[in-house]
Amino acid sequence: TTLVLQTVLLPLALAGTVSRLVLGGGTHNESAPPFEFLQHAFLPLLRRIGFSVSAKLVRHGFFPAGGGEIEVSVFPPGQPLRPLAVEARGVRIGRNAEAIVSALPEDIAARELAVLGRRLDWPPDALATRSIPRGRGPGNVVVVTVAPANVTEVFTGFGRIGLPAEQVAGDVAAEALAYLASGAAVGPHLADQLLLPMALGAGGSFVTTALTAHTTTNIDTLRRVLDVATAGTPLPAGLRRNPVW
Repeated sequence: TTLVLQTVLLPLALAGTVSRLVLGGGTHNESAPPFEFLQHAFLPLLRRIGFSVSAKLVRHGFFPAGGGEIEVSVFPPGQPLRPLAVEARGVRIGRNAEAIVSALPEDIAARELAVLGRRLDWPPDALATRSIPRGRGPGNVVVVTVAPANVTEVFTGFGRIGLPAEQVAGDVAAEALAYLASGAAVGPHLADQLLLPMALGAGGSFVTTALTAHTTTNIDTLRRVLDVATAGTPLPAGLRRNPVW
């Protein structure tokens, strides 16, 4: 559902009319951004550019059963689109971790939070478990959210058969810790997803970690299709400023 939403979102946002969408299926799976990433990391930056989008998770849908639902409203921009600049995180104003289970023992979520609490050194009030009643199928996701003043980053891991809960949580913690240690404002997944909105908007810049293959592919595609240019500025080891459109 989230990949379908990202496919149609910007064309609808620039269509000059109001659109309302109901997307059904998988809201949480390993091959797409989970809803929490769109809600807390991606859409707020789109709104900063000037796109007007709101989204609500009605039901979780885990792979393979699906059954989830997202409601989305897209409005025409109320003013000219603005450049996006995310070059520093700012002071941290929020952090939380949540372990969610559907049709699975709650002990799985408790074990995951125990690992996150130790690895991240976060207090109990930053950790929460949730059990989804009447889920269509079994599922488990761990969501770690870090919210500095200028950007929010979301890191997720999914439980699957044969993968211990402790490893699910440990992998998510490692990803969050790598981001926090990098000094970058924008993480690797958010970086590649900001490129198209910036290219269709008024440009801008951000500081990110080493570029992933997704990001370099997006850059090359945008250069070919939209005839836009990127420019990089050398930064300390491990950081990349990309792009300036």
